[in-house]
Amino acid sequence: MNSSDLRSELKCSICLEVYKDPTTLGCGHNFCQICIKRMLDRQESQGYYSCPQCRSTFRTRPTLQKNVTLANIAESFQAKLSSSNSGLQKARVLCTYCLHATVNAVKSCLHCEVSLCEDHLKLHSKWTEHTLTEPCASLGTRKCPVHKKLLEYYCTVDAACICASCKHSAHHRGHQVQTLHEASREKKDRLKNTHTQLIANRQEMERDINQLLEIEEKMNNTVANVSGRTTSLYQCIKDQITAYQLRTSRDIDEKWGKSLQNVAYRIEQLEGRKVELSGEISHLEELFHTTDPLTVLQEEQSDRKNFLETRMGGLRSGINFKMPDEAMFFLKLRKFFCDVLHDLPSLFEFPRMADVGLDTATASANVSVSCDVTIAHGIQAEPSASATGDQFESHQVMSGVGLCGGRQYWEVELSRYQ
Repeated sequence: MNSSDLRSELKCSICLEVYKDPTTLGCGHNFCQICIKRMLDRQESQGYYSCPQCRSTFRTRPTLQKNVTLANIAESFQAKLSSSNSGLQKARVLCTYCLHATVNAVKSCLHCEVSLCEDHLKLHSKWTEHTLTEPCASLGTRKCPVHKKLLEYYCTVDAACICASCKHSAHHRGHQVQTLHEASREKKDRLKNTHTQLIANRQEMERDINQLLEIEEKMNNTVANVSGRTTSLYQCIKDQITAYQLRTSRDIDEKWGKSLQNVAYRIEQLEGRKVELSGEISHLEELFHTTDPLTVLQEEQSDRKNFLETRMGGLRSGINFKMPDEAMFFLKLRKFFCDVLHDLPSLFEFPRMADVGLDTATASANVSVSCDVTIAHGIQAEPSASATGDQFESHQVMSGVGLCGGRQYWEVELSRYQ
């Protein structure tokens, strides 16, 4: 894993910097200790706490536990990064003449293009053209590539560092030329302005971040509130439907169950009568096959006048049972759901806002405000020449109270002038 990938893994999602005293929440995410403490402090008033990364919620304030392993990794990474940056800023410049040992240079000669340690510096020429500077590894860039002389001037037209010969050459003749110190000083002044602007931009960005954090906190509170109210609403509707479902099941069992019992009892009766009739039919069929006339004539029971009435009486009575009214049942069911939907708005508890009055001082001349400053009417009137600075010119009036959040509306009735 390269340095950039490792840095992304060791970055706090709140401050976007490498972890400082990394602390772990119950959901497993890590944050700088000071960052997560500030976040939890801001969540104190909302009654619950949440992870800024995965939004996992906690009923009580989470106990912060330092992640020792991650802290060691972050400290090691930060130390290596600081060492690397320090090495880049202070690259070692060695003495050119110390060939058999690595000795740090204390000065560099721009004329000779060499770097010198303390011993060789004592032996170096003291002529004025031998310009000594702080140790520099890239001495070749300090001389003009054309004339091989030291760069002493800056051409503002070509934005280039030049030597004395270049200054008098045809290429730079007539150009504004400054010494390197003058040009450097002016550039530093410009950079100061840029630096100031960057600081201002950073401060503005920090304000934006703080505002976004406040908005995020408000949104989290709103999400929790909406989620809780929605769950309560659905549970209320569910409880009503469940209760009516149980009552409906009892009604079905009571009405259709009783009818089914009557039908079953009647079927049992008819089955018994059917068996009796089958016996009588068999007896009569035996008489049909009897050849003895005396036996047939002595059978008096089947010849009685009320024989059929006795055997058939009541057999078909009560077959047409009265069925429960299915249509009426579903009409009642539909009425129940209509009532639930009709009562649904009452389940929502919207906070009532205090009455907002109108500011009569801002009303234009063609707007009339009622005595209770709650109603404004348009009237026929010419714009007033003596209108104050706060008064509108036409058909406008301001509220007396500022509205900083939520949703508000005005009821407006429009009509033509008579």
